[in-house]
Amino acid sequence: MTGAFLGLGACHLVTAWGLRAARPAGRLALAGGVVALVVALFPVPLSGGSMRHGSAAAAGFALLAAWPVLAVVPDGPAPWALRPVPAVAVTTAMTLGAGWFLVETERHGTAGIAERSVTFLQALWPLVVVASCLLHRQRADAAA
Repeated sequence: MTGAFLGLGACHLVTAWGLRAARPAGRLALAGGVVALVVALFPVPLSGGSMRHGSAAAAGFALLAAWPVLAVVPDGPAPWALRPVPAVAVTTAMTLGAGWFLVETERHGTAGIAERSVTFLQALWPLVVVASCLLHRQRADAAA
């Protein structure tokens, strides 16, 4: 699991660096996904909780949930994933997923499923945005 977090943090950093179509605030928040590296350094102990792990995970979640909205290109032609409606929808989904995770943690229910669902969406959305940017560019080149 540590290796996966290390790889994911590196992917967020590289994606933020290369995603020139997004606004700088969104790219900076996405680069904050490098917090996954900190989460990997402070794993959850076998019993009990970890304030360091929880704090790093909360900071990483907040940055990764905010980046789609912060990356929106408000005017002019933009890839569909960098428009307001999809960005607000995915940020809302991530936030609702976090709420689900917190509820399940309190109930000792399916917290693992909730956590994996949110982290899957947070890991998938950068790929969706990059694909959207590439398609947008191909269409623009074809039209020119």
